[in-house]
Amino acid sequence: MATVRSVAFGLWFRVGAVCEDERIYGISHFIEHLIFKGTRRLKANEIAERFDSLGAEVNAFTGKEYTCYYARLISDHVAEGFSLFSDMVQAPAFRKKDIDSERKVILEEIAMYEDSPDEQIHDIFVRTLYAGGSLSNIILGKTETIRALGRNDIAVYHGQHYTLPNLVVTASGRIDHGQLVSFVEGSFSSRAERKTEPKLDIASREQPPASEPRVEVIRKDTQQAHICLGFPIFGAGHPDRFALGVLDTILGGSMSSRLFVEVREKRGLAYSVYSYHSYFSRSGYIASYAGTSPNRAADVISLIVEQFRRLAEERVSDRELAKAREHLKGHLALSNENTSSRMMRLGRSILSGEEVLTIDEAIERIDAVTAEDIQRVARTYFAGRPTISIIGSVSDRVLGKLPF
Repeated sequence: MATVRSVAFGLWFRVGAVCEDERIYGISHFIEHLIFKGTRRLKANEIAERFDSLGAEVNAFTGKEYTCYYARLISDHVAEGFSLFSDMVQAPAFRKKDIDSERKVILEEIAMYEDSPDEQIHDIFVRTLYAGGSLSNIILGKTETIRALGRNDIAVYHGQHYTLPNLVVTASGRIDHGQLVSFVEGSFSSRAERKTEPKLDIASREQPPASEPRVEVIRKDTQQAHICLGFPIFGAGHPDRFALGVLDTILGGSMSSRLFVEVREKRGLAYSVYSYHSYFSRSGYIASYAGTSPNRAADVISLIVEQFRRLAEERVSDRELAKAREHLKGHLALSNENTSSRMMRLGRSILSGEEVLTIDEAIERIDAVTAEDIQRVARTYFAGRPTISIIGSVSDRVLGKLPF
């Protein structure tokens, strides 16, 4: 991207919540925190000072299937920033005092998360949808497992998963491919001789959704009932993903979407209502969220289910289809002008096994979606009962009104 002054780069490792067993729930996310706590040469404050002196924005996130460490900084400093980040992921110190200190931070993060039902409900939905499977693992882990994790657990897990075959490096901005290759070769060449390092097959860690849709209710004394409702769909790279993207936009992806109009604008039943979809290597899901008063939960669920059903039963209009296509293309084009978004798109595509498309190729796929495609996808995946998760003080009487 020759017209920008910055570079965004990401170091992606094939490790996430799906790699964990019940004894070490949360260890992938714990290590993500500890990477910033110091290397064998540098302490946490020294790392922070170096990034600050480069004017860099740095962060990381842990997902179900991968962990990403990323930075954005001006092109003049990218070599130094890349070298520092590569040292952090390869040679973390895992000092006991840092582990104990960060353990407290993560326990506070879990407490904050559990006090945020509008965020927690999405993880509860995935846990309900993939009941008993590896994708049901909560990324933050559990309080009891975080308390029990020791330095040896952390060091062994890091050694098993932070290997070169499990690493993908992406970048965008004022950088060319040759520069990026030279940075990688300069930072990781000493490990390239280790021929025995394994490449993890993340897809094999996935387990399919539960065979029967479920309703899970977590009763809490909240002002709203937080509802997440949806269906399992296909995994990353599926040819119908563009039709699903247009469908999702029509359903709840904009301020003129069906869910927004029917639930909020016409009836005033929710302030926040929307839909979204997510893909893993072998499976995925489409879900809708709404926050409403507990005594109206059944009404809102009925309205949401009705909108899913309508997509299967009725052909969307040409006007609605054209509007959704343009909305999706606009968001794609705008995100592609941002170095960080472009770098993230590359990483997610490669890690999930999708083909990496240019912006023009993606727009062509969106323009090719027809009303018949949308109805076919809806009929295929919305035929049965949905999986539903609810957090809030919803009574049995209200639950008895559910439309199935």
